[in-house]
Amino acid sequence: MDYNYIFTKLGYHESSHVARLAVLWPLIGKVGIEPCEQLQALQRLLGSWRLRLKELADAGYERVADHRDLQYARNCMPTMAEFDVNATPGRECNMRDFCPWCYARRLIALYSGLKKKIGIHDRLVYARSNDEEVVQDLSTNLIRSLINTHNKTLRKLVLANSKTTRGIYWMSSLSPTKEDELTLIANCSLFAAIPPEESFDFIPTHWTYEEFAIANADNLKTCVSKAFRYPTGLMHGCVDTAVAILHAREKLRLFDSCGFRKDMK
Repeated sequence: MDYNYIFTKLGYHESSHVARLAVLWPLIGKVGIEPCEQLQALQRLLGSWRLRLKELADAGYERVADHRDLQYARNCMPTMAEFDVNATPGRECNMRDFCPWCYARRLIALYSGLKKKIGIHDRLVYARSNDEEVVQDLSTNLIRSLINTHNKTLRKLVLANSKTTRGIYWMSSLSPTKEDELTLIANCSLFAAIPPEESFDFIPTHWTYEEFAIANADNLKTCVSKAFRYPTGLMHGCVDTAVAILHAREKLRLFDSCGFRKDMK
């Protein structure tokens, strides 16, 4: 049975706003600033998530192949807003690199932790790439190789800057496109806090890079929401490609950190 979640009130903490910027807006599209519009968008996101899970189950995604596992994920407890429900709320499905609710919970925890760690004189930066990768097939080994290649690029970048930053979080992801099942979108992104006398170096020229000299809440929200934007192709792209990606990245670590305590797990 699907629990009838009815969103009633937006989460008022800054961390909830960050999650909506990084998850809700990319997945639903342009959302108005009025609370009622965002609540309606969250309701649409619930429907999109449940539909995607059914598509993945039909396409052979093993984690939701059993009806009980599918229903468990469909009833994963939402976040980003308060809600009424016609039953005891579901528990977290813990598909944190895919489920929009669990992904948002990760960002909420990250942002809340960062607010306590960032110094008022720190500079904040985020960097992000968005590359297309055309593959010959969707074999697990090939997709894993792509993920590992991008992870290595990120680790080299982090290592090169590890001594001049107070902390770095980074992530990598692959997601499908709508148009071509053999074209993948590869994302690498990171967020860093830098002491005022240091600099961040060696960003590849085609990456998006932005730096903020003032470590206030607005700049922190911007950095976290842009660096860790949900990979929308997993929800809206080719379903067979999504299944192949999800199978290939099982047990691979897509989020990591250096310097800060590891809130992203």
